[in-house]
Amino acid sequence: MSGHVNTSMVRVNWKGVSIVIPLVWYTIALTVSSPQLNQYIVQENVTYIPINHAEYMEITKDIKCKDPNHILTYVLDPVSNRTHLGCLYEKILIGRYCPEFNIDESNRTILQPKYSAPCGNLDITPCDFAYNSSESFKLFGCFIVYGGIPSLMQRGQEVENFKKEELILRKLIESLKKTVEERDEKITNQYVVIGVVVTFLILAFILFHKYFMHKNRENIANYSGNQFKERKRNEDDPLNGPFENTRAKEERQSNENDPLNGPFENIRTAPRSDIQNNVEIEGENDLEDQPPISVN
Repeated sequence: MSGHVNTSMVRVNWKGVSIVIPLVWYTIALTVSSPQLNQYIVQENVTYIPINHAEYMEITKDIKCKDPNHILTYVLDPVSNRTHLGCLYEKILIGRYCPEFNIDESNRTILQPKYSAPCGNLDITPCDFAYNSSESFKLFGCFIVYGGIPSLMQRGQEVENFKKEELILRKLIESLKKTVEERDEKITNQYVVIGVVVTFLILAFILFHKYFMHKNRENIANYSGNQFKERKRNEDDPLNGPFENTRAKEERQSNENDPLNGPFENIRTAPRSDIQNNVEIEGENDLEDQPPISVN
């Protein structure tokens, strides 16, 4: 009896063994074969973690790693409550711990579980026993509790605050826009008033100029008409007409031929004593000028 072993009492779960052994082997092979020399942190102090794969792709689309085999992975800081984004090789993490980066004795950046950050019992996105490091962004609870990332409630509050600030800014922009429009309208009205005043002054100047020119032409026409009337009247006047000079000449000639009004009028009208004196003086002068008479 002592040498007989009842094999019916030993039950082996071959299904579980067939799953665990390949997983352990894959983990060991991936860990040993993964190069560690070129891994590095590309962004420090990350403040936002994507909540799904689409958002992860949108956030990391402009971030390029040096090695095409690198995968952008969110990891915890080994010392403080901070979160970083690194260009790291794919790795399976086992043990229900959050991922972290660290520096080994050879000064190489490595990816490993953070044993001070268990994640199996987190209220938000608890981690599985084994998970791929490339899906670390799905462990949102790790980075809220241990990485300093705002919680969903805090993020919602920040979104609400942002919406309020956006609403205030929109109202401020609308107010500024309205103020600018009112100012532009006021300036436009001022320009309209100035334009009306300038137009009125120009029209007034034109009308005054036309009125002045009309009055000037009217005065010239009146003066010309008066001159014409005066000339016509002189032509019709027998005394002051166009033959006035001819009559004066004829009258002067008739006076010259008139014995009473001719050139000897002064002599006739002069006093007699004056005439005699003139005659005597003239006679004496004539006798004095004559030569002496000789007697034979």
